[in-house]
Amino acid sequence: MRDFKVMYDKPLMNAAITFTEPFPIGLAVTLCPELIARRPVRQPPVIAPGEVEARRHDAHNRQRAPVHEERMPQASVMMAAAASARDAASERRAKRRS
Repeated sequence: MRDFKVMYDKPLMNAAITFTEPFPIGLAVTLCPELIARRPVRQPPVIAPGEVEARRHDAHNRQRAPVHEERMPQASVMMAAAASARDAASERRAKRRS
């Protein structure tokens, strides 16, 4: 016991012992979930040699409408529907009051 007291009186040795006591447990708590949750490495799909070029060609030639042309009519229709619902609700309230 006296030897430990002498060791703990030295600040550098005290810091070293204080660090090494919980370190193995902390290391195990850190590495175990990592090993459990590790995902297997995905292998790329096997594609026929001509398939790659065909996919590139299809993707390049695919025609898409611009986003603003696709979604703007939907948004305006939704806004008009909401406005008409508000108007109908206010008309019903006005009828109940009178």
